[in-house]
Amino acid sequence: MSELFKIVLTASLTICGGVLVAVISQAFIRLVVEPIVLYFGLKAEIKHALLRFAVLANQEEEKKEAQETYYKLSLKLRTVSAMILWYRLWSLLGFVPSPKQNYEASAGLNALGNLVFTEPADPKVRPGWIENRDENRKRVGRALGLPEFK
Repeated sequence: MSELFKIVLTASLTICGGVLVAVISQAFIRLVVEPIVLYFGLKAEIKHALLRFAVLANQEEEKKEAQETYYKLSLKLRTVSAMILWYRLWSLLGFVPSPKQNYEASAGLNALGNLVFTEPADPKVRPGWIENRDENRKRVGRALGLPEFK
């Protein structure tokens, strides 16, 4: 084997190895890291919604916005968690909540959306309704590990 052939072979293998490492790392970033980062952004959106709509005014527009927001976030939570490859592994390692906690948070968001327009007019029933709403807010926060809701 000539010296020139050895040099070309070494350079070619080095370039192919570099390209292979770049492709594998980009695939890992796109398939694993980006969905997890998206999940953390979604947790921040949920926290914002829980705090923003903690006390609803009697305006129909605000109630409608709260209801739509809770429903959208519930759906988005299930969608984003389904996008994460090896979700159970990442939950065992503590990067994301368990699937059960995810379901609990999503169900709590749906319940909050359902409670928006059911505010009772009877003052005797109202404390129980507020307690139910606040319990669902805490349920979502605890499931997602938000420290403000423990």
